[in-house]
Amino acid sequence: MDPALVGAIVGACVAGLLTPIGSIVVVTVQSRQAQQDRHRAAHLAAAAEVLNALQHLNRELINVARDPSPDKADASNEFWADLHQAATRWNAARYAAALYCSQRELDLLAELDTETDELLGKAMSKEWLSRDFRPHRQQLGALAASFLREARAASGQVALQLPSLWAWDTSPPPAYLPARSQTAAPTPKVRQDGDGR
Repeated sequence: MDPALVGAIVGACVAGLLTPIGSIVVVTVQSRQAQQDRHRAAHLAAAAEVLNALQHLNRELINVARDPSPDKADASNEFWADLHQAATRWNAARYAAALYCSQRELDLLAELDTETDELLGKAMSKEWLSRDFRPHRQQLGALAASFLREARAASGQVALQLPSLWAWDTSPPPAYLPARSQTAAPTPKVRQDGDGR
């Protein structure tokens, strides 16, 4: 048999085998990339809903704090329906985010939830002026900023220098320190302008 003919046959057989294998490799790589892109998009959407739901809950906590009712625990108070809706949205957003988030993000969500519970207790304790309630919301803003930074990092976004979500907060607690492990709360520096939102 002619060696050139044998070489051509072997070459055709090898090429015939490599073409489907190469196609499978390309499809697998593209499929994995598409899956990662879908996961990243879902992660960012879940993180965005967490922050939106937290802002909604924060607004309702401010409303509870400012409410002049002498007995805020009375179920007939107008703010209860809105607070319940905001808390339900917040919980749903946390649960959805748990499907995509990192362990650090999950830990921050737990801290944020604990902080919102503590803020509700403070809001219920008396009638507050917005500017007087601000320092109590300082830790919430710092934790939310930590969550935002972690979500961005987990999805490959550029890092941000964002110590707090609240624009009025000029001295938030140190970044990434869990709220319960700080030895001393910093003296808050809070702007006193506007209606205190």
